[in-house]
Amino acid sequence: VLDQAIHAVSGQQATSPEKLADKIALLIQLFRERRCLLILDNFETIMQPGTITGTYRSGYAEYGPLLRALSERMHESCVILTSREKPAELGSLQGRAGPVRTLALAGLGDEACQSILEAQAIAGTPHDLHALARLYSGNPLALALVAEPIRELFGGDLGAFLAAGNAFFNGVGALLYAQLARSTPLEQAILYWLAIEREHVPLSALLRDLGEDVPQREVLAALESLRHRMLIERGPGNATFTLQPVILEYVTDSLIELVAREVADGRPRLLSSHAIVLATAKEYVRRSQEQLIAVPLLDRLGKRDAVERQLLNLLAFWRNQPHATQGYGPGNVVNLLRLLRGHLRNLDLAHLRIQQAVLHGADVQDTSLAGAVLWDTLFTETFDAITAVAISSSGEYW
Repeated sequence: VLDQAIHAVSGQQATSPEKLADKIALLIQLFRERRCLLILDNFETIMQPGTITGTYRSGYAEYGPLLRALSERMHESCVILTSREKPAELGSLQGRAGPVRTLALAGLGDEACQSILEAQAIAGTPHDLHALARLYSGNPLALALVAEPIRELFGGDLGAFLAAGNAFFNGVGALLYAQLARSTPLEQAILYWLAIEREHVPLSALLRDLGEDVPQREVLAALESLRHRMLIERGPGNATFTLQPVILEYVTDSLIELVAREVADGRPRLLSSHAIVLATAKEYVRRSQEQLIAVPLLDRLGKRDAVERQLLNLLAFWRNQPHATQGYGPGNVVNLLRLLRGHLRNLDLAHLRIQQAVLHGADVQDTSLAGAVLWDTLFTETFDAITAVAISSSGEYW
């Protein structure tokens, strides 16, 4: 792009030097002599997927020193950069008093969204229009992409589309997939936790969810990267984070699909690293997790008898694993079995690490918990006839 810019700005008069530093110096000199506008569109396409934001693809590293030079050196021109990811070079240079400014585009209001939909022959009540605008956070591209399936499949009836409950037709799903696929494994883990928590999550809760093995500095770096990718939003409180509605739905659906595949294959990963129902959550959040994650997961898995066998096989698998590697897995299976069977009778939960299990009000007759470690588990409030409690010497286990 440097060679093209030098060629265009000089009126095809200047010859581009060989060295990068000389090319940048020549472009800056041309920008001092002429008032030009340079537009770098879709800048995220030269960023390396699967890494923290700010890492360039192989062969595009020259953009880093170019951006820094354009930001720091005096000239008479203007550069506009559009991107779904903020380049790292701009973070330390932006400011109200400086030459570098950033603008995060907010979503459109209901009136503007209505104009887009009306141009696409989409009709609906004010309530439905508001619901669609909120679902896609007023994103004009998403609204334009979803307009075609609303028109072709639902005859332009917005209410019927919303009742169908599928927000990811064609282009919208592809757009979200491409954006999320660029994130790192830790960023994806954070997105799944935000989808599970389903409300504004404080940093302390996110650190607890991820576990002590993930350093806080790495979590903070991942959160900053997700903010630069425009995938998370900061909540109204200090250090709280959440997802836009359409991203929340997409990540939730992805979580259900991946966990269903893990259960069917007998190879748990997310099922161990993430609790799909949180016993320690507020009751309305826990009910939401059951209705929007756990129950759809069971529905996707298929026939009840086959699903129960798969879940019991997972418990047998974890029983032979160290507690440290079991993670949230056994607790997840306990919660799924409770929802599937309506009870937890006659289960062998011995020697398992059971975390975030909801045992409140559950029938656990003839179920063995011998040698099990119970962590953040919700019991029925009243115990009857406890005759002895065994506590480890450290006081950590009981």
